[in-house]
Amino acid sequence: MTLNIYIGLALTLLAIGLYGLISSKDMLKILISIEIAILASIILIVLFASISGVPYAHVLGLLVLFVSAAETAMSAALAILLNRETGSIDVSKLKELREETS
Repeated sequence: MTLNIYIGLALTLLAIGLYGLISSKDMLKILISIEIAILASIILIVLFASISGVPYAHVLGLLVLFVSAAETAMSAALAILLNRETGSIDVSKLKELREETS
């Protein structure tokens, strides 16, 4: 019973993350949506590690969490630079910025 709850939670988080990724044009909302989807994968990694009894699989979950934190920091820095250049964090402005440099 508990296994189904955690799988349902992970799939719900994945669905929320994918919906936010598809529907948003705001860079920070896209970043948060990606983080929610990564959190769903971490939950599944730790869940299946506890079921299978692999001793170091929880370390893989922590590794994914740390890489996700680094990705978030880099993306936040890009959002700040985009805001400085264009005055907004709309991802459609990235194409305009690229056209200006060409």
